[in-house]
Amino acid sequence: MDKAVSENCSNNVRYRKYSFHMYIIDFLKVIWNTHVCKLFSFSGSGFPQTRLFHTTALTICFLTLFCFSSQQLKAQENSSSHSKLRFGLITAPTLNWYKTTNARKIKQNGVKPRFGWGVSLDYHFNQITALNFGLQLDYHGGGLSFIDEALYLYANDEVKSIEDVVYFSNSGDTMRLNERNYNITYITLPISLKMKTKEIGYLTYFAHVGVNTSFKTKATAKDKVTSLSTGNATVIEDINIGDDMKPVRFQLNVGIGAEYNLTGTTSLLVNLRYNYGFSGVLNSLTSKESKYLFQRNLASQKGVPLKQRAVENSIAVVVGVLF
Repeated sequence: MDKAVSENCSNNVRYRKYSFHMYIIDFLKVIWNTHVCKLFSFSGSGFPQTRLFHTTALTICFLTLFCFSSQQLKAQENSSSHSKLRFGLITAPTLNWYKTTNARKIKQNGVKPRFGWGVSLDYHFNQITALNFGLQLDYHGGGLSFIDEALYLYANDEVKSIEDVVYFSNSGDTMRLNERNYNITYITLPISLKMKTKEIGYLTYFAHVGVNTSFKTKATAKDKVTSLSTGNATVIEDINIGDDMKPVRFQLNVGIGAEYNLTGTTSLLVNLRYNYGFSGVLNSLTSKESKYLFQRNLASQKGVPLKQRAVENSIAVVVGVLF
């Protein structure tokens, strides 16, 4: 009795130990008998029973499953890495204005329409957070009215630097500056943290905050002036003021927007953005004094450099396509 129970238990243990193995073998037997034999016209041979054949069959089976699983994982990784990066083309019409620190001497002169365009790149950490990089060409600027006296020497169709000025003794004409419109070209590198909702219908909403770093490439001005020698008012255009503008501009950018899915990964982008200037745009990088504008000093008969400071703010409506 005890021996029979022991043998029965041993058989149960063996069955439990090799049950998964036997399920695989039974499955392979069915495949062999129903498909392989018919395909190759085998008859009466049955499924081979050698341990070597079983081991080989199981090995081939597991290798096939492993290769299939690896391909699936690789495809998922490729799909995931592809969705992490989104490239886009954008345009950015803007409303720009200069804000001064001393409105009693120099004040803002209206809001000026300007324009920019460029490329955008989103790197997604997950579905709701991304880091946005950009490369833009911005045609920006603003306008200022000079309430206090601001003069410059204009000779041979160019503005002379203060080092060339000896009041009332230089050739050319001394102009009193009344208003100036600035036209500055920048290469801008914006970077911002983008926080998005999940897709709602065809729309994804987002908000962002970041910093714009802009490098000046060209600076001209259109001036409304009065000649001190004749008293006539005139307009002088395309004045080169590159040396009187800072080479780098920094702005905080904040905004909200939405992406409308057109098809696949292609979306229409609309973004309302506020750019707040926190670094001055006038004068050289190390000086608060103008290189061209001065005030009269009747005692010394020379010009005293004009101190000026302004920051540039803007509101942009960014429209583009993301791929």
